[in-house]
Amino acid sequence: MDEFDSVIVVLLTSFNQESSPVRVRVEPTESNGLRKTSRVMVEKLFTVPKTDLGALVGVLADDDMHAVSRKLVEVLAITAEDVAATA
Repeated sequence: MDEFDSVIVVLLTSFNQESSPVRVRVEPTESNGLRKTSRVMVEKLFTVPKTDLGALVGVLADDDMHAVSRKLVEVLAITAEDVAATA
């Protein structure tokens, strides 16, 4: 997807809000660069120009990314019919 000049960003927080059903808990690891247990705030999406991005801090593990993807489907109310209609 290098043809786009912007990226969609999902915010992270280390604030413990267990009551939010759409936030994905992520434990700190060397590869993700987190220092504290954090939550991906799947309901807080925004777009930024690639030129505004700083240095790469880390990368989420596949399991964490799959959990984020599942919550995005829920938050954005994407259905199988929506996906099939665009194929």
